[in-house]
Amino acid sequence: MKNLAILIITYLSFTANSFAAFSSNPDSTDTKEEFSTNQYGLGLSVAKEFNVIKGIFSEDENDHIFNEVGIFYNYYGDEIDQNYGANISFGYGYKKTNIYFSGGYVVTDFDHKINGTTNSYNRGTGFVGAGTSYKITDHLKAKLDFMNYSFNFQPINGGAIEKTDINVRSLALGLQLYF
Repeated sequence: MKNLAILIITYLSFTANSFAAFSSNPDSTDTKEEFSTNQYGLGLSVAKEFNVIKGIFSEDENDHIFNEVGIFYNYYGDEIDQNYGANISFGYGYKKTNIYFSGGYVVTDFDHKINGTTNSYNRGTGFVGAGTSYKITDHLKAKLDFMNYSFNFQPINGGAIEKTDINVRSLALGLQLYF
């Protein structure tokens, strides 16, 4: 269990190095643009937790395997303004600490500048992620969530750019109300 926690924390730390780069040249004849970004933000969520099995490794039932279904909102205020969506998580918990993997659907609001004009966009896609949480009270958790997702769109007034591929990795610190 300790090795799994170290592996997840190492993975999150490794992928959280912030960078953002467009790879297009306005004078070229490329019809595709790529944008990758790491985002750091704050989040809020509401979820229903289901204990699947209690007492996996301990007789006193301090550990458990769980599923969680929820909705979330994250604010970044950077290349990505915000995102929101729904997720399902599967994880392992010991006393008040949980680690989990998640997946779901995310809608992203972002601004994109091309040819001197900034336009706002809103796109949805599936995501995968991982995280950890700590139970503060019986119905409130502090969470650290990592998400990875990609989508593409056709920019307004894009000229020769027909499609832009966006790759997002986000790390959000937040609170979750759970039942």
